[in-house]
Amino acid sequence: MNSKPRVSIGMPVYNEERFIKQALDSILSQSFQDFEIIISDNASTDHTGDICLEYAAKDQRIRYDRSDRNIGGQLNFDRVFRLCNAEYFFWASGHDIRDEKFISSCVEVLNSDESIVLCYPLTQWLEPDNSLGEVFPDHIDTRGLRRLDAFQTVLWGQRASCPIYGVMRSSALKRTHPSSQVIGPDRIVLVELSLLGSIARVPEVLLFLRRGPDFGNAERSLIKWLGPTLGKGSALYLHLSFFFAFERAVLSHIENRPEKLVYALSILMAFLTKYSWQLRWMASRPGKLNYAILILMNPLSKCRRQLGWMRSRRRTK
Repeated sequence: MNSKPRVSIGMPVYNEERFIKQALDSILSQSFQDFEIIISDNASTDHTGDICLEYAAKDQRIRYDRSDRNIGGQLNFDRVFRLCNAEYFFWASGHDIRDEKFISSCVEVLNSDESIVLCYPLTQWLEPDNSLGEVFPDHIDTRGLRRLDAFQTVLWGQRASCPIYGVMRSSALKRTHPSSQVIGPDRIVLVELSLLGSIARVPEVLLFLRRGPDFGNAERSLIKWLGPTLGKGSALYLHLSFFFAFERAVLSHIENRPEKLVYALSILMAFLTKYSWQLRWMASRPGKLNYAILILMNPLSKCRRQLGWMRSRRRTK
């Protein structure tokens, strides 16, 4: 082992006592062993801390750090990256499982081409009972594409954002603008990385993301990731905050003014179409403003479907 490992693994956790042993065991059994694990505990109230300390006592590569208060899931993700300092980095939750070839396969691709800033494998759902679900639809690979084409591919192509759990060059990730106080910071980071280099995909299922109890529940998910105060904000506020953070982050990497306009318009179109589902999802929570947004969004959604049907009719004539 070198004094400085090649890979830093950031594990932000909160009340993960049920699955964290499986998650840690899957990392410790990797064929690639030159790594460190930094665990950032977001003030867990169960036995997560005890389990982590037990593992840290057995393996000097594991470092455990605990917050005195719950700072929200997204701030904890940012925090754990700041505690790492290796050439490569990836986030690992306290409930997901990785195949023993996960690190070695991704690092091999990164070593083969310095222009690649992120490498991730095919990913599959893992249910709470350890049964396997469907394979994720994200099949993004931007190697060989022009910068604008790579940006458009990630902007429009990413669906589940599972590439964010791939192995990244730390130097590239440090150039992104983590926005911990908005929804969808993972989507922002992925689009920024597409502007800084290539994204590569390993065509083999090596990552298994566990479906949590808050999956599909807007209120629980937002409070979990943003905290109890910001997570209860109106759907319109959260959506607009996401949009402006997206614009600022992307345009900070573009110097040419005409190009800035192209990128800005692309983001605007994506938010009017691709990301409109997030506004409806957040508006499903209680609140008068959220209810008003739902009433407005339903007719707009029907109009978009009608326009799509009319276009398909014209193409068939």
